[in-house]
Amino acid sequence: MLKELVVAHYAGDIPEGKKKKFRAELAKFTAVINTESQQAINTGRELEYHARDPLNRYRYTWGIRRDHRTTPQCLEIAQRVEEEKQLNREKGVRLDRLKSIVREVALKYDPDYPYRDWVPHYNCRSSLRRVVL
Repeated sequence: MLKELVVAHYAGDIPEGKKKKFRAELAKFTAVINTESQQAINTGRELEYHARDPLNRYRYTWGIRRDHRTTPQCLEIAQRVEEEKQLNREKGVRLDRLKSIVREVALKYDPDYPYRDWVPHYNCRSSLRRVVL
């Protein structure tokens, strides 16, 4: 359905009265695609990091894009990671700790949010990153 909508849009086949609805539907599709992609990427990174570091020696951070679309959730996650880094005098936090922070912050802002690992909100652009020690 998404492909047909986009093709119709670029072909100019969407009547003027339906363009507003089209934009809203396209925004929903885009949010779903972004959310699912980011969740898959971050989960893949988590699995790879576990395989490379079974002793949990690596440290991690929450990579955010700081712009007008940055959410309060991601800002708070990054801030909490930074505070723990300074407190522990390390370059990042343990993977299990970062995962816990992401979950805590997500549910703090929206207790009814259907949380899944590494996705603190819909349309999230932030990512799990390993710190080079």
